Amino acid sequence: MQNIALQSTMPRFSGKYRITKLRAKPRWMPTALWLKLYHAGLINFMVISQTPYIHNRIMLSLNYGVNLFIRHLGGDDTYPLELNFAAIGTGSTAPVDGNTGLETPVLSNIPRATVDFTAVDILTTEWFMTNDELANGTYNEFGLFCNTQIFCRSIISPAHTKASNEDTLVEYIINAGNEYTP
Repeated sequence: MQNIALQSTMPRFSGKYRITKLRAKPRWMPTALWLKLYHAGLINFMVISQTPYIHNRIMLSLNYGVNLFIRHLGGDDTYPLELNFAAIGTGSTAPVDGNTGLETPVLSNIPRATVDFTAVDILTTEWFMTNDELANGTYNEFGLFCNTQIFCRSIISPAHTKASNEDTLVEYIINAGNEYTP
């Protein structure tokens, strides 16, 4: 008789992002309009470069990352679940589950620019930093926050080097789908 292994699916959170460098938007133009033009393909000539998708680490420790969902399911809504801020910094230490913030944040409280419920299990958000908001320099880490609680952190590889007259757009995708595990 043949042994048949039990198969199951397990919910799995994963995240990835990519960084797009754009020529600086005109100061008079609202960010929402600039991003609509970008998504419509009308300002592709303004794209300087775009990274491939970079995978990140979603935190898994008490009151951070995935634990925020678990606590909400149990009725503990001490901390919000909405991903409403991002941060970028110069730290270079690899992320671990116990991280409570970025190692060396440079720009924090970056508000979410767009949100799209791409599918029943996929959330796509964008985080936009103008030339004036993000100083010229080299950035090695990026993270998303539910207010003050970090949700995920990543080492940007290769590092993001921001120069004069460049805007920075980070497209962040979170997948909460089931993963097949034999």
